[in-house]
Amino acid sequence: MPGHNFRVISAPEAVRCEFEPGQVTYTVTDLGARGGCPGGTAVAYDINNNGDVAGVTCSIDGRPHAFLWTTSASLQDLGALGSGVSYGRGINDSRHVVGWFESQSGNRAFLWTPTDGMRDLGTLAQVGGDVIAVSSAAYAINNLGEVVGESSHLLAPNPSGISGGSSGFVWSASNGMRALPLWRAFAINSAGDAAGTALTLTSPLQFEGPAVSLGGIPPA
Repeated sequence: MPGHNFRVISAPEAVRCEFEPGQVTYTVTDLGARGGCPGGTAVAYDINNNGDVAGVTCSIDGRPHAFLWTTSASLQDLGALGSGVSYGRGINDSRHVVGWFESQSGNRAFLWTPTDGMRDLGTLAQVGGDVIAVSSAAYAINNLGEVVGESSHLLAPNPSGISGGSSGFVWSASNGMRALPLWRAFAINSAGDAAGTALTLTSPLQFEGPAVSLGGIPPA
């Protein structure tokens, strides 16, 4: 990129790219990786305003684990619930990390905090049809502790031919998980505005709280 200088790291490890004020240069920091994966692989997905990073690396036994990286503590394995596999995707300025872990019945969204560790956020309640599997995943968290992601379900074979559905969600400690009029919610700001992908739902959902309409896309 013209006018920008980068130091390229070829190893498949998570890195942090820091802008240096007053200069059009960046400093790339190798965040390291756990030794359980071949080649010491790690992937960074999000960074907060303090420079803390969330992502996924490998545990000692080689299974993917969510991580938190800070300048003071370096790479911290956040562990996992369920089957022992977890993925970190979002982080706020309080070092609260969100993502998902694998369980026998499907993925589950989690919230990890320094004081309480990893917490299962559950899934949206489903209505209609014979639900045989449910899953959820968290993608982002704002500085108010509000989490967004997606919750989906699979139905047993039925005459309607509907196989399941998915909905974006917003979760908070006070209101729990509530459905959003989105297929998946990928980001949320400190004002509570969520962004994601909108699709028509293929089966009904039971809203755990009021859904907030974000409006539609105007015609061209």
